[in-house]
Amino acid sequence: MEKYIQIGFALKTHGVGGEIKFNIEDEYWDDFEEADVLFLEVSGRKTPYFVEEIKSGGSMLLVKFEDINSREEASALTSRPVFMREKDMSEKEEEDLRVEDMFDLLPGYMIVDMSGKEVGEIKEVLEFPQQIMAVVDYNEREILIPLNDVFIKGIDQRKKAILMELPEGMLEL
Repeated sequence: MEKYIQIGFALKTHGVGGEIKFNIEDEYWDDFEEADVLFLEVSGRKTPYFVEEIKSGGSMLLVKFEDINSREEASALTSRPVFMREKDMSEKEEEDLRVEDMFDLLPGYMIVDMSGKEVGEIKEVLEFPQQIMAVVDYNEREILIPLNDVFIKGIDQRKKAILMELPEGMLEL
């Protein structure tokens, strides 16, 4: 049996050509923009509608479905939750961490350099005015490592490891 995930809501029609405005939750935005088919609940069933075109501009998302060519046809599909099949969605990676989540989730993760060598386990995450830093025990002393997109190359949630490309000499500071 198919598993569906609600990603947002069909709001109202736009224009006279059958376009519909959508409100999509941020975490599903990328999957939505790549969708070939969306499911709307009609008469208690998830009904597929094939995407002809998706337009996004600012906070507005417009969808034109195949075979929906008028405001009247589109109007019948408004004010409904919109779903995607779980199998059509990309796997969410831990790289989607929000900054506020880092303070609770990252202590205990191991920092690993690009050669595969373990640098050390994150003991604490601290916020400074310009930077978020990981407190790590390295060679029997405590060091601070910046947690930013430039250095972080990947996060493996299962292994609780962060792959980082650290500048030469950073560990000796």
